Amino acid sequence: MTGFQTGLGDDGAGGGGASAVRRSWAGRSLAGGLDERHWECRARAIVVATGALERPLVFNGNDRPGVMQADTAWRLARTYGVRPGEVAVFSTADDGALEAALDLARLGVEVRAVADARPDGLDPELLDALESSGVPVHRGWVAGRARGKRRVEGVELAPLAGASTDSTNRKPGLRSRSGGDALRIECDL
Repeated sequence: MTGFQTGLGDDGAGGGGASAVRRSWAGRSLAGGLDERHWECRARAIVVATGALERPLVFNGNDRPGVMQADTAWRLARTYGVRPGEVAVFSTADDGALEAALDLARLGVEVRAVADARPDGLDPELLDALESSGVPVHRGWVAGRARGKRRVEGVELAPLAGASTDSTNRKPGLRSRSGGDALRIECDL
C-alpha cells in the first residue's frame, strides 16, 4: 500500500503528508488537552547518506595483523610518526586510499602496487603522481588473499571480471601465478 497506513493525510482527507494516532495516557489527556501522538510515515523513496567512512574490504585473511585500512596507515604515519610497515600494497575503491598510498610512498614506505576495484573514474592527477613515484596502479583489480601465518607476508591480487591483466608497470617483488591472471606480491602492510 502506498501512502500512509491510516490513509489520512496531513489535512485528514487522505493522499499524502503524515497521519497521527491520538492516544491518551492512562485514560487521561495530557496537559493542555493534547494527547500523545505517534506519527507513522511511509516514504516513496529514501536517501541513505553514510558519509565518508572507510569500510574494510572483504578478502581471505583480512583480519591478519598488518592488514589495515588506508586511512589507519596514513594516520599512524602523519599523526603519530609511526611507519606502519616497510613494504605496502593497497587494495581500494576510492581516491582517499590513492592519496594515502602516494603520501606514504613520499614518507619512505615502499608501495609495490595499488589495486583499485574501479576500472575507471580515478583521479587523473593522483594516477600521474603515483606513476611518477613508480607505483603501479592496477585498475579493476582487488586483493584476493593476504598471505602469512602470524602477520602479513604478502598479498595476492586478482582482476575483476573484464579487467585488463596487462602487467606493463610491474616492480620487483611482483610475480604472476600460474595462469598469469593474478599477482602475488611480497609485503608487510
